[in-house]
Amino acid sequence: MVKIRISAEDLRDPFKSRVLNCRIEQAIECDGLVCGIWNSTIGDEAPPEIDPHFHLVVWGEDPQTSARYIPFFGNPPETARFVSFGPE
Repeated sequence: MVKIRISAEDLRDPFKSRVLNCRIEQAIECDGLVCGIWNSTIGDEAPPEIDPHFHLVVWGEDPQTSARYIPFFGNPPETARFVSFGPE
């Protein structure tokens, strides 16, 4: 029998935390599992070749949440625009 353990941090929505953290990371060697581009439960075939991409990693504090990995292709936004959520 296989047991799947899901923590409270995995169930919480980071956007409902008091403190929201985020970062962008290169995902050159990502196989698509962590960010959901490819799902191994679809079949037993080998994962497809996935182009290099980036991950937007989002996690919350108070209450603590697990990190969520959101894939995107292309160039990351300029840092000044990324950290500014207000009008330009």
